[in-house]
Amino acid sequence: MRKGSIICITGGVGGTGKTLLAMALIDYLRSEGHDVLAMDGDLNCPQIYRSYSTTCETTLADFSSIAAWNRLEKLALSAPNRTIVVDLPVAASRAVGKSLHIPEDVLANMTVFWTIDRRYAAVETLEPFHKAAPCATHVVASGLACNGVVPGTLLASTVLGSLEAHGGAFLAMPQLTDVVADRLFNEWTSIEHKVAAGSAGENLILRQWRETFASLIQQEIGAQA
Repeated sequence: MRKGSIICITGGVGGTGKTLLAMALIDYLRSEGHDVLAMDGDLNCPQIYRSYSTTCETTLADFSSIAAWNRLEKLALSAPNRTIVVDLPVAASRAVGKSLHIPEDVLANMTVFWTIDRRYAAVETLEPFHKAAPCATHVVASGLACNGVVPGTLLASTVLGSLEAHGGAFLAMPQLTDVVADRLFNEWTSIEHKVAAGSAGENLILRQWRETFASLIQQEIGAQA
């Protein structure tokens, strides 16, 4: 992914691994030398804002309001080499799909990661957001909250078959054990910090997961975003 990009992580429903994907992307981008600004749109439970406040620049924003999108545009224009990662709540993504107008300068440089899981695998939930953000690169990400691989027949019929028409890509995310994921969230810590300060077992699990994630991003997304 290019330095200076806007990376938006969202989805049609909650509980699909959106925040963990945002954390993984921040971790990966920083390891690649990106100057990252993390914008957390979840004002009720600002996991990204609290977990990464000592790792990179973080801020809160209510993306159900056009004011936050205008602020994002100004931030992007003021520092064109800085990569901005936006953790976008479901309510905000629905507002975009209904009527909220995203500034063109933001859309032109945006990659949208749309999370799904076993229960909510239909790409149709992406349709309103995609229509509102047609210039953005769209990536459907699956696997973080599935407790296993999403059935191939389900993906083939509802996601993979129609994703190409949406002009995007598909990313099958590696699994992270529930114990390690829960500790990341409960301790309000970044992946980078947990790798450095966790137990030997957690350290090994996270290092392997990071390497797998980085490889997938480079193979599946690198050429498109």
